Amino acid sequence: KFTTFGHLLALQQANLIYVLRFFTVELPENYVFNWHSSNVKQINWFDDDTGFASCDGNSTIALWLLPKAGHTGPNVPLWTYN
Repeated sequence: KFTTFGHLLALQQANLIYVLRFFTVELPENYVFNWHSSNVKQINWFDDDTGFASCDGNSTIALWLLPKAGHTGPNVPLWTYN
């Protein structure tokens, strides 16, 4: 799903979420989100494109913020609901 401004594209593969920089076709290492325990079913971007909400097949919801430049390590959800 594209961001509001269209410069990022969120893609899901099973329980992973990848965020692609659409215009440069880059997939930054720190734009991979791996937390859900089942297949991701829905992704919705925040209006300001700073993050997104995701939901999986177990009805678990996660809110994510995009990492800042220089961030290393795994991304963890800002908030979750099971």
